[in-house]
Amino acid sequence: FPSEEYEFIKIEAQDSTGSLNGIDKKKAEPTCCSATLQDLLPYTTYQVVVKAVNMEGIGPPSHDATATTKEDAPNNPPPRLRCSPMTAHSVLVSWDDLPSSQARGKLLGYRVRYSAYGTFVSPRSETTSSLSVALRNLTPFTNYT
Repeated sequence: FPSEEYEFIKIEAQDSTGSLNGIDKKKAEPTCCSATLQDLLPYTTYQVVVKAVNMEGIGPPSHDATATTKEDAPNNPPPRLRCSPMTAHSVLVSWDDLPSSQARGKLLGYRVRYSAYGTFVSPRSETTSSLSVALRNLTPFTNYT
């Protein structure tokens, strides 16, 4: 078993829902103790505690340390996309808000890309922070994607 220059430590991380997303048991030198927790959720705050472990058992937990993982791109499109005609040359595109669990960070806005169906022109785009955007200057009797 390990000599006096090594200890075993136990790292526990739990998110705000109380679920335990990672436990890592590592052998570390007492003067340099660190561990990397893997497979955590993006943009999630975790409380981390460290417990020392020896042949007699597991010691008391350290004070909690709080850390938030970095943002990632949203993992789903906004739900319930709808298009409503406004005039012969415009439509209103609307959608429901993306749930924060799927935003995986601070949502800055939405980009709507569109082009006439079956054409090879570069798509146009509109960016907005609201839940709808009016697309104007469209060609009458034309489908858009």
